[in-house]
Amino acid sequence: DAGKLYDASIQLPYGLTESDLDKLRNVEGVTDLETAYSCYASMIDGNNSHTLKVQTLTDSMNLLNSVKGNIPMEPDEIALLGTWADAHGISIGDTIRLKHDASDADDGDGMEFLTTDTYTVTALVGSPEYLFKQSSSYGVSNIGSGAIDCVAFVTTPAFDVDKFQDGHPLVYVRCAELDEMQTFSDEYKEGVNSIVAAITKLGNKLGTERYQEVHEKAQGSYDDAERQILEGEQLLAESRQKLEDGEQQLADGQRQIEEGEQQLASGKQDFADQQVSTTQQLADAYRQLSEGQAKYDAGCEQYNTAAELYN
Repeated sequence: DAGKLYDASIQLPYGLTESDLDKLRNVEGVTDLETAYSCYASMIDGNNSHTLKVQTLTDSMNLLNSVKGNIPMEPDEIALLGTWADAHGISIGDTIRLKHDASDADDGDGMEFLTTDTYTVTALVGSPEYLFKQSSSYGVSNIGSGAIDCVAFVTTPAFDVDKFQDGHPLVYVRCAELDEMQTFSDEYKEGVNSIVAAITKLGNKLGTERYQEVHEKAQGSYDDAERQILEGEQLLAESRQKLEDGEQQLADGQRQIEEGEQQLASGKQDFADQQVSTTQQLADAYRQLSEGQAKYDAGCEQYNTAAELYN
């Protein structure tokens, strides 16, 4: 048991919270828990694509063995199962790239949980968890062909843990009372089955509650987003109306300016016409005044002449 293989495991899509883990610890027979993050991603290999299960390294269970190279220490370092890597010509120091699976990018693709898509292979390893798996398939995935081609191990910082919404998608369980039993004995199987039954019952309950919690949170976010969209559409409609009103006011203002310019031009013409008329009237009056003055002067002269003759 040098590898400290787990006795049971729980893997839920939405994971278990710390509160859920406390409840799991209270299950009779459970003595130790260890959590891990995991996801599925496609690896680019020339024209081929391989489905990898990427999971975090553990400290107290499922300890890696037959290590060649150095266990990953940085977020962009990765360890691969040695048997698979050897069969596919992948060596320590090679660079591998993961990508979105085109058919599942919106449904179960794990790239959204990872902080990078490019890794340096630092170790080729064995794992007690996958000791008896055939190298051609290491389980079932929710992307690609549905089969896991290889398992990869990374550090916890390689995952964007916030994306799991405080949940632990993978939980390993150890039971101290089973340590002294032969792993493949009937006694061990009976003990494991008993604990697994209790864990499964609790897991189903916690899984349902966790689903409802995540669903309600997502629904709340959806409702908020929908409300913001409606408010945005209303604001857009109001802004559009204000724009149209502004354009109408601008058109009205332009029309008033044009009308004012026309009135100004007309006023200038009227003023010019009036000025010409007034000037003519003044000239006529001055002429009449001059003529009247001449007649007056002539009359005075006649009067003076007549007066002199009279006298």
